[in-house]
Order: sequence, then C-alpha cells, then structure tokens
Amino acid sequence: MCTEDEFGAAPPWQDELIALARNITQDDDPPRSPEEEAEELAGHQRLCEIVYSLNGKEGPAAIRSLLLAVHPIEHYEIYEAIYSHLAMYPAADFGRVAARVLPEWLETNGNHPNISDALERLTYDDRACREFTTCAKEWRSQQRELVLDAMRLWSHESQHWETVFVALGGEAMEVCLDPVPTGWPEEWRWAVELFRQDGDLQLLRWAMDQKPADYGPLLAVLELDHGPNWRGIRRLIDLFLSSRERMRLIPGFVAALEKQPRERQDRVRRSLERARPGAIEHLRARYEQFRQLEGLS
Repeated sequence: MCTEDEFGAAPPWQDELIALARNITQDDDPPRSPEEEAEELAGHQRLCEIVYSLNGKEGPAAIRSLLLAVHPIEHYEIYEAIYSHLAMYPAADFGRVAARVLPEWLETNGNHPNISDALERLTYDDRACREFTTCAKEWRSQQRELVLDAMRLWSHESQHWETVFVALGGEAMEVCLDPVPTGWPEEWRWAVELFRQDGDLQLLRWAMDQKPADYGPLLAVLELDHGPNWRGIRRLIDLFLSSRERMRLIPGFVAALEKQPRERQDRVRRSLERARPGAIEHLRARYEQFRQLEGLS
C-alpha cells in the first residue's frame, strides 16, 4: 500500500525550500530593486545550502519535499541542484514517492517540463520505475488519465519516457520507414539518409538554405515516415526558430502547406503533430512574437 503516511513527517526545511524555489524572477516580471535582487540571490544560495546538506538518507519525506519545491516556472538552472540530489535516494523510495506526488502536482500545476526533468530517474532506473508503476495501480481513473496525457507528450519529446508510458498502459507509437523517392535530387537524398542514421540535421539545414523560399523539398521530407527517428522532425521544425532569416520563412511555409492537396496536407500535419503536438500553432505563435519584436507589418 502506497500511502502518504509511510513518508513520515515533513522535514523542518520543507516550507522554506518550497518558498525559496518559487522566488525566481521571470522574464516578464517587473524590474526588482537592488535590495530585492540581493535578497533573491541570497535565497538561491540558501536553497543550494539546504539541498547540498542532504545525503540521501533522510527518507521518503525528503524526496516528497524536493519534488514539491519544483514549480512550473523558468528556473535558469537553479533547480539542477534539486534534480541531481533526487538521484541519491533509494530507488524504491523514489518510485513510490513519485507515484504519490505526480498526479497531485499535475492537478495543481498542469503539465510542465520541470516535473518531467525532476522525475527523469524513472526513465533509466528499473527499480524506481517498477515501484512507480506498482503504486500507480492505486490511482483514481482521473489521475491515471492525467498522468498518461502528460507522459504521452513527454514520450513524444524523448524516447526514454516511452518505456514508462507503456508500462503504465499507454500505447507505443507505431512507426514505419518510407523509402526515399529515387527521383529526389541527390543532395536531398543524402540529407535525409544522414538524418535517419543519426539525427544529423547539418545537410538538411544546408539544403534548406540553398533555396529558402522553395518549400517543396521540405514538405516532401515532412510527409515521409522516418521510422525510429520520427522524433527528429521536432528538431527540423525548430530550424525555423534558429535565426531571424528562417523565422521570416514561417508564413510562407504555412501558406505552402495549406495550398497542398488535402491528402498531402494530412500526411505532413500528422508527421508534425506526432513529433510536436500543436506544431503549426506553435510556429504561428512564435512568428507573431517575432513580428512584434521586429516591428514587421
């Protein structure tokens, strides 16, 4: 039975750590005074002092406190101390506590990369994963669906999470490998083969830059199934966000996609959505931000 009682009393530093971990200035926060900045810096130092005082023998309650100190905010690597110290605790304890905390964390905060980073140990520690999935059997149906929805996205981004997702009852992504059409230009054939072998985007990036406004080859790459490297499409999408010049290509790419026959549109969109759910909307939103910053009409 995986109950919160087995964790024991919360450690005396829990509330302080949670508060310190929340006090991190975000990009859209108003400017702070020098005194407030100094106070925040001292808080970050105190957070590290608390975390580095732990040795992994404090018990399950300490694991729970460390996870509760992870907030859905930009942490600018301040949480790295928390993440690294979570690996010090016994695997079984980590798995049990993770199963208790994760549904509650998602209910309170929604899905956020910080919690998947904090629980990354589940993807490589078999004992921790077994304990996690065992305790997960006690989740309510609503909690299970909430966690599966989150892990489905995590497994889209990292193949390591797919193992945990499947262990919880999720369905692994079906993949197939389409042949590269023989009539393609040689440079595009080489670029795709290299991308499939090890995820290298160098040749694809070069090929895109040769004729940046010609979206035909890129659409052709996107409508293919690339087998086990289907997640690499996410990095290909991100090429649009890698420079001002490529950001300016986003409207043309979206327009070119929308001019394609419906069947081809569906294949490209399926590839994009599989690698990055909401990909088209994401590109449009990022371009709108860029347009406003650049003062473009």
